[in-house]
Amino acid sequence: MFWAWVLLGNLNYLEMSRFFFIFMVVLGMLNFQHCGLKDRVFSKKFKRPTTTYKFDDVQSVLDAQIQAWNNGSIDGFMEGYWRSDSMLFITQKGPRYGYQAVSDSYKKNYPSKEAMGKLRFEVIKMQWIDSIAGISQVLGKWHVDESLKPQSGYFSLIFKSVQGSPKIVIDHTW
Repeated sequence: MFWAWVLLGNLNYLEMSRFFFIFMVVLGMLNFQHCGLKDRVFSKKFKRPTTTYKFDDVQSVLDAQIQAWNNGSIDGFMEGYWRSDSMLFITQKGPRYGYQAVSDSYKKNYPSKEAMGKLRFEVIKMQWIDSIAGISQVLGKWHVDESLKPQSGYFSLIFKSVQGSPKIVIDHTW
């Protein structure tokens, strides 16, 4: 590489332009012949990932969460979430990162089945963000009835395929 800089330093503008043009053509011929669109998208060797879950699977996660909550099981409710320190939960109080932090917060705020009340969801919309990568979004409304403090609000959940099953990776609840 050093010799190229020495050579370029001794060339005038026209010679440098020719050298650069030839260099780019050669580089293009060497590096780009095997990475074109045809090779990546239409080649039989290239397999695009496919979604490993359907919206019915997402609804099953939500239904299981409702059932676990109404049975007084925070641990069961948390099964719908991605077990990762990167899982993100956003509320009016701000963001909270990590499965364990979210679980601990739920257990602190809802220490008993009576405090938990009865949960129900109204799904407003389910849509794919990227069906190939298995990323979807659910917008809905939540209600906690028969609780010491009945509440309701909205949620936006981002689901991602984790080992073939949809898991909540981002929960924005307000």
